[in-house]
Amino acid sequence: MHIVEIADIITAKSPIPVLDVRSEGEYLQGHMPLAINIPLLTNEERKEVGICYKQRGNEAAVLLGYALVGGRFAEMIRSISQLFPHKKVALHCWRGGLRSRIVAQLLDNMGFEVTLIKGGYKAYRNWVLKSFDTPLEVAVMGGLTGSGKTELLQLLREAGEQVIDLEGIAHHKGSTFGGIEQLPQPSQEQFENNLSAQYLTLDCSKRIWIEDESRRIGNVCIPLQLWDQMRDSTLFEIEVSYDSRLQRILKEYATLPIDKLTEKTMTLKKRLGDKHLNEILEFLVQKNMHAWAMALLNYYDKNYIYGQNKREALKRKKINLEKTFSAAQFLKLADA
Repeated sequence: MHIVEIADIITAKSPIPVLDVRSEGEYLQGHMPLAINIPLLTNEERKEVGICYKQRGNEAAVLLGYALVGGRFAEMIRSISQLFPHKKVALHCWRGGLRSRIVAQLLDNMGFEVTLIKGGYKAYRNWVLKSFDTPLEVAVMGGLTGSGKTELLQLLREAGEQVIDLEGIAHHKGSTFGGIEQLPQPSQEQFENNLSAQYLTLDCSKRIWIEDESRRIGNVCIPLQLWDQMRDSTLFEIEVSYDSRLQRILKEYATLPIDKLTEKTMTLKKRLGDKHLNEILEFLVQKNMHAWAMALLNYYDKNYIYGQNKREALKRKKINLEKTFSAAQFLKLADA
């Protein structure tokens, strides 16, 4: 068995498959991207052992743990052997303690080449949080709702530019309606883990495009270090016609279920007021999606303009893409 630092695992040129032996609940809360979870103790068993430890001490808790899991060792080894047929694995628990050592010993006896991650998942989380201190050459793409920012980011990526897709990592499009028919959002912890993993794919000394966002994207928040860098960077504001924006919003949202659109529209009650809200809800009842979209564009435009007026004027650059909408044209204007 080998014991290595978390940085050695994360930066390895030939990555080692990672086995996470924590409980399924711990894994769901947050895990290393691509790590496979095979719990030594289930959620309930871990809770039971924890209670035993508090009431009767370490020795009793260890014995209870063996009693609970002992009958499953053979099944566990078979599952691991199927998932890691090359018999090479790095593994961890919460702090690199008893759970990972038990599984490591079992796998070592079965002829596996085992690498223990020093400090376990806790060491990984410390590495993730520290990674956000990395200075980035951030270029922020902004624009009114429906300007096509996400679409343009994808075009930039295809053109070879570096891009961090915050909405893609968050599984949320950022607006009140941005979570409809999206994958479930990750936990805050997992959002940070996945974002940090993207840092590894980037040359942080070169320009990185990021869409202008509120700090909160659905239920997750952009790490403060990155958020501060975004707010201190140049904002490239896309300008397209109102009609282009309206058509893009209709294409993206008008086909979504009316009941879900109604539910999300109602969450804007405090900001819209009863009268305005009822008018917009009536558009949905009538399935007048054109009027619904126009009313919401008016609402979002006011909010956007109010927020952007607080930015430093010298760090805002407007880019008109009405005549052409391409990565090449955008980059030509951005670099001019």
